Amino acid sequence: MRSFAIVAAMLLAPLLLAGGADAQARERLPKAAAPVIAANPATPSRLWHYVHTGEGPVLRFGSPREDQSTLAFSCAAGSNVVRIVAYADAKTMLRGDAARLLLSNGKARLEIAGTAFADPKAQRLAVGGTSRGAAQFLEVFRGETLIVELPGRKAGAIQKTSLPLKTLGTKAAQFAALCSGKG
Repeated sequence: MRSFAIVAAMLLAPLLLAGGADAQARERLPKAAAPVIAANPATPSRLWHYVHTGEGPVLRFGSPREDQSTLAFSCAAGSNVVRIVAYADAKTMLRGDAARLLLSNGKARLEIAGTAFADPKAQRLAVGGTSRGAAQFLEVFRGETLIVELPGRKAGAIQKTSLPLKTLGTKAAQFAALCSGKG
């Protein structure tokens, strides 16, 4: 049921952002919203989770509670279109802002154009985008650490988070295979 909620949020984000140009869509989140991406998310309770829902596979990093995810990938099985959502510090962006999401691991880099949107359930800001080609994600999952970078509104304000890949195992390969229709 929790995996359904995260997939539903990712699927509904583009619809919610359709009116992103108006002033209400650019309001700040309430000040009570705390930054979600911590300086050291590698605590034992934060792991890579892989589930196959009725809508398709979901790969995410975070605690077992879905509202505590740091990064999530989802797709419709066989579509080869991957949706990516990273959770951001609410102080650095506004809803509706265009944002570049950069995933890197050594020389492997993947840049995704995204949009900031509010996650109403968890009272935090997220940046979501889509990319074609599930296989290209496998390169950034090789190695020990995945670096997630989100720019802020001000020049030079970059939110950078390191996610350990130790608990990933074969989950990324399973995710890519199902997304590309080879699983």
